Amino acid sequence: MAPKGQMIDRCKVGISGTSSGREPTTAYAYGSEIRCRYSEKTVTEIQDGSQVTLLKSWIRVPPGTTISGSDRILLTRRNHTVLQTDPDLAGAEKYRIMGRPNQTTVETICSVELITGGGTG
Repeated sequence: MAPKGQMIDRCKVGISGTSSGREPTTAYAYGSEIRCRYSEKTVTEIQDGSQVTLLKSWIRVPPGTTISGSDRILLTRRNHTVLQTDPDLAGAEKYRIMGRPNQTTVETICSVELITGGGTG
């Protein structure tokens, strides 16, 4: 296992924009692959009187990376395993950024949620 905080994974940031056409929609332009660190934690909480288990996930990117809460992150490599690198193909691990990324002097931390199904999130 890599030392805590080491960015051993790879990802691409999808900057949000608007597609052209008769009915413009949100589109994402993915940049070059960058270093990142994916981490997750299982937490239990009570919702509507029932205990549920949630998976909380974060992706850390280098400081100064241009990224906002309206962008997406495509995870392309995790723990030295190459994942789907085309965001439009099945099996791609695309993540929605939840809230505003936390910029620090050593990294930018994004709380993320996996986008499932065929939607763009």
